[in-house]
Amino acid sequence: MSRHAFLICALLFANGAHADANIPQAKTNAPIYIVPYAGIDKAPGASLAYGGAVFSLDGSKLTESGFVGRLFASYGEYENRNFVALTGRVQGHVTTRDALVGYQTYGEFWRAGGYVGVERQDLYVRLPDLGGVESRAAETGIKTLGEFETRNTAFYVNAMATYSDAFDTWWVRVRPGYQNGGFTVGPELTWQGNTADSNRRAGVFATMIYPLGNDNYFSASLNGGYAYIGDDSLNAVTGTRSGAYGGVIAILYF
Repeated sequence: MSRHAFLICALLFANGAHADANIPQAKTNAPIYIVPYAGIDKAPGASLAYGGAVFSLDGSKLTESGFVGRLFASYGEYENRNFVALTGRVQGHVTTRDALVGYQTYGEFWRAGGYVGVERQDLYVRLPDLGGVESRAAETGIKTLGEFETRNTAFYVNAMATYSDAFDTWWVRVRPGYQNGGFTVGPELTWQGNTADSNRRAGVFATMIYPLGNDNYFSASLNGGYAYIGDDSLNAVTGTRSGAYGGVIAILYF
């Protein structure tokens, strides 16, 4: 399998999910200092599990301007079958992890942040029906992340973008919507890619934040829609295909 086709397989789950570790809307001055999260994401032939944390670096609350750290790790598995190219099954997995530091700032009705750090991606693809042919690749690179979110308004916008020079991986998502108290709902658009290709997603999301007492919160979010995988000529080799996607994430605020 060519490196180009190999990276298209990896694109199904490499850098494909990021936490919405957003600070609860209901109480903007809550003394929150760490936000751990975990989630899963499912697309045609691929599944991803991920987790991490957002935390204060300077002792300031996450509900106010200050320096912030972010940790993220994910593991995804892929398996598909394509009869056109006679490759049989195409299997693979990817592991990513990153550590970022940055600064977030608040306005009356918005929050924005920028972060930079290091990311590692380990990719693996195997063709078990062609004698177990294997391909491996790994890169470490600089990663940047930017985010913007409206707060305390009925009309909601969340935008997040990342870029890593490990395989030139990038990911962009925009979520406009409506929020009332701790409930937010709306459409989502995602565009992601690497040195091989890109894919797009269009769907909807819904998030609910629940107070746990003592200024702690729990948040659950669901999303789903349609994922379009790009290069049809390479899809014949990799077995990748477009189709429905869905995910769930759980977040705690301490």
